[in-house]
Amino acid sequence: MLLKFALLTAFLGIIALVFLSQSLVLPLTEISEIDSSKLDSFVRIQGKIISVKNYENMALLRISDGTENITVIARSKLNISKNDWIDVIGKVVEYKGMLEIEAEQIKTK
Repeated sequence: MLLKFALLTAFLGIIALVFLSQSLVLPLTEISEIDSSKLDSFVRIQGKIISVKNYENMALLRISDGTENITVIARSKLNISKNDWIDVIGKVVEYKGMLEIEAEQIKTK
């Protein structure tokens, strides 16, 4: 009886975590607030694409939110263009002394 209760509680807890994790949203971060203290952290930014460079298996985007601009690396070719507004969730990384965002999720607005 105790084993069944423990298994049921664990199962319900896992289901609850799955639903909660889908409803959690990262707060919006202004690009000007991204500095070295945010390295390896996940951030969410919104902005206008000021340049797009598509390669065979990736894309480099330059995004501006009015406060600053930053390069976003997408690990796939994208069907978006200059002046599109996007919402990006990704990890802050450093490349050649510059901060960039490795995108996990990109949504057009």
